[in-house]
Amino acid sequence: MKPKPHSNPEATVVKSLMELNEKKDFINLEKRIDEQLSLFPNSSLLHNLKGTALSNLNRLEEGIDSFNLALDNAENPEIIFNNLGVTQIKLNRSEDSIKSFNHAIESNPKYYQAHFNAATAYRKIGKLHEAINSYDLALEIYPEYAKGLVYKSLSLKNLGNFEGSISAGKEAIRVQPNYGLAHRHLSSMLNYSNANNQHLSQMESAYEEELTSQEDRMHIAFGLGKAYEDLKQYEKAFSFLQEGN
Repeated sequence: MKPKPHSNPEATVVKSLMELNEKKDFINLEKRIDEQLSLFPNSSLLHNLKGTALSNLNRLEEGIDSFNLALDNAENPEIIFNNLGVTQIKLNRSEDSIKSFNHAIESNPKYYQAHFNAATAYRKIGKLHEAINSYDLALEIYPEYAKGLVYKSLSLKNLGNFEGSISAGKEAIRVQPNYGLAHRHLSSMLNYSNANNQHLSQMESAYEEELTSQEDRMHIAFGLGKAYEDLKQYEKAFSFLQEGN
């Protein structure tokens, strides 16, 4: 069968590739994509998906090559630029990643994940004010983006703006009550002087919630350990800290 230079595989094939990606079966995903690239060598979709697979296999330079091939024929390049930027961050090329995220944003100004990822790159190079500005842009688009709120809170804390950091941390918990990292981070800035503390109650409730993930529960355990240490209930504090570890 001759290659079809400007088209993509049929929908059922694309669906099967996406399923492999969701299962994180990147080795078989790469093999299946290479089979399809022999038929659709200029498919932006396939090259982008291959870049994702290679990056997740820690073959980062190869991943970048695939993303650049994907950009050659991309009609909507924002997702590809975003994936390219994420891979550049992994290679500690933060300045290059910021350029990639900015290209993604130029293509789609409402792409909140690109704003968030740009903020991550700014944080890595110590540009905290620029990071906070990018978090704010992401949150303008998606006000209930809990991850954006908590990382904005972390950046504000790094700048010494504890009031703003606490406010953003509390908002992240309002949006996502079981968000373990938000609880742990907020606990580091609060002093628990009595057992009726509102945040302590929120952490206990989230910790006991069946739907709380193992990772979130681990972070909450650290937060509870800190709170009970403040309350001088050392046995209880040690128990939670031990569970967090």
